[in-house]
Amino acid sequence: MYDRRIIGVPGWRIGPTTSQAQVQVLDSDGVKALRLRAPVNLTAPPRPPEPGVVVPPTFVFQTIKADKYRKQRVRFAGEIMVEDSAEASLFIRVDFDLYRAIAARDSWCVSGPTSWSEASMVLDVSERAGWITLGLSVTGGGTAHMRRLTFEVVDDTVPTTDNPISKALDTLHNMDFQF
Repeated sequence: MYDRRIIGVPGWRIGPTTSQAQVQVLDSDGVKALRLRAPVNLTAPPRPPEPGVVVPPTFVFQTIKADKYRKQRVRFAGEIMVEDSAEASLFIRVDFDLYRAIAARDSWCVSGPTSWSEASMVLDVSERAGWITLGLSVTGGGTAHMRRLTFEVVDDTVPTTDNPISKALDTLHNMDFQF
């Protein structure tokens, strides 16, 4: 499903498999920014999807080994901008292996067009973690940018923003949407 090819920007890869998405590095107010353009026909099927069919986003990402971050808290932060009607977010996930998530977090989804806005996600890296993946996701056709990215270890005084699978509730709640 994912194209592990390098996209002309060292270290960054693109997914899902596509030759239609476009990636550029541009100057934005004196800072380099990565621009991801996902054509409408790439992320949306030619007809509305059948019920239960999930249309995947297009994203650029990096994956690193989690070894030196295990049992630590990490923060991925940066700025994001959307040019058009796309929805986009920065994301980070911690996996046992390349396909089984321990924890994952997206920044709040930004619907465009927007100016630059900050996003920050903080996760605890499990001692069982194998991989950390982070990047930019674009849902639907459109164009988003990211810049001023940081990835760092933070101390326990910084609150997490994660949604670890291990902290899932034991039972379902509020199935009738009461306030």
